[in-house]
Amino acid sequence: MKAMKAFFISIALLAQLAPMGCNRSAKQTSPSEGPTPISLTEIKREPLELTAIELHMVRLEYPHKLREKDGKEKIYERAWLALFSFKSLGPVTDMGMNLFIGDYRIPEYGGFKEGVYFRIYDEQLLQSLNGKEVSVSFAGEKMKSLGKNFSSDGYKKLSVEEESAVLKR
Repeated sequence: MKAMKAFFISIALLAQLAPMGCNRSAKQTSPSEGPTPISLTEIKREPLELTAIELHMVRLEYPHKLREKDGKEKIYERAWLALFSFKSLGPVTDMGMNLFIGDYRIPEYGGFKEGVYFRIYDEQLLQSLNGKEVSVSFAGEKMKSLGKNFSSDGYKKLSVEEESAVLKR
């Protein structure tokens, strides 16, 4: 009982002192008074310039499991790592950049110092992308060509590298 009384007294004291610690000069705004979102047309993007495309055969740090169309699970210990280097990627936005090779949308990609990378696990997919144009679209906009074609020529002759070593270049 004494502990509860002491607890309530301390809360009462803190409640009296709390207004002194507040910054009364700061104006609180309601959500309707907050900053207005920027529309896509207001954002000025520098055109993307794809400067290089590299293809590497890499040993994956962890085996990657994919389910094939027939429902069977396949485990990959290696993959082809494609690196797209850009002159300037510009600021990171939440607009969503979609990358395409031909009409194939790259489902997942990551970033590295000079650009973006993605993995291709299936050899048939890799072969089907050979010679196709690389394009980009932002937030549902029309696809724009980046002026280069993807090449998988010589993919069978690539030596196996560590994925982490390739990405640290």
